[in-house]
Amino acid sequence: MSSLVQEIQRDALDPKVGVSDLLRKALVVSTKLKINGDTAWIKAELSGYGGDAELPSYRELRGIPQVHNPFHGYIPFQMSPKLELEFCKFPMGFSVAEVESLLQQNEDQLRFSFPAPVTAFFLKGMEVPMQPSLAISASVFHGVLDKVRNRVLQWALDLEDAGVVGDGMSFSPMEVKAAQHVTNITNNIGSMHNSQLQQLSSGQQSYQMSENREELAAFLKELRSAAESKGGAGQVLVDVDTVLVQLQSAEPKRGIVEESLKSLRTVLEGAAGGALTSYIPQLTALMAAIGMG
Repeated sequence: MSSLVQEIQRDALDPKVGVSDLLRKALVVSTKLKINGDTAWIKAELSGYGGDAELPSYRELRGIPQVHNPFHGYIPFQMSPKLELEFCKFPMGFSVAEVESLLQQNEDQLRFSFPAPVTAFFLKGMEVPMQPSLAISASVFHGVLDKVRNRVLQWALDLEDAGVVGDGMSFSPMEVKAAQHVTNITNNIGSMHNSQLQQLSSGQQSYQMSENREELAAFLKELRSAAESKGGAGQVLVDVDTVLVQLQSAEPKRGIVEESLKSLRTVLEGAAGGALTSYIPQLTALMAAIGMG
């Protein structure tokens, strides 16, 4: 009988073999060899990454913001570099099979809607409301599949190099033992976002933000009204609205909130003699309360 490890190598080199089919074969091998870390990664690629799952860095995509003009179709959506940096990220948790299905549309670009609160935020700031979306080149998704295919190939080569090839669908006890010393797939996939370690370290901070969410939102809305009445406070409005959008989410992104609040404090401190400087003490106290002082 042929070696399952060598079959994986052949399949990885064959572009006609889908990545999802390749992963299913790899799942059999990793499970039989009791390589738990690899098995978890393969299952995540096959089933998709849930909200709390670790997301490999190659799945952190970026897109081009566009709006739909009824007369000219999709046109660039102009926004500040800061907003583009924060809102044009696309953490792609689709299963490999879903990615393959998307690419079967043979479109040069794939288009995705922003979350509802973000869309509402953008529409509010437009003189002529036009539906915003995020366009991502299909080649980016092909690149994700290629990374997965290449990692499975390298893993299968490493197994063979360690003497782990198997006999058909079976592996000897010595091969199972040897496989534990092979470099895991997960060692080669880049940094992991939203990992368990990150979740544990940010648990108390998330609690602090949750406890003070309503007070912070009320303060920001008051500051926004004051800034609008004074005029010429564009950056204040950008920072305030960015945080308010995050606070509407069930899971606000702490990094975005912290960066925006620090920017807001800097802007207020720079408004020497301006009426808005009176808000600095309360802002500083709220930042301290949520662990961002």
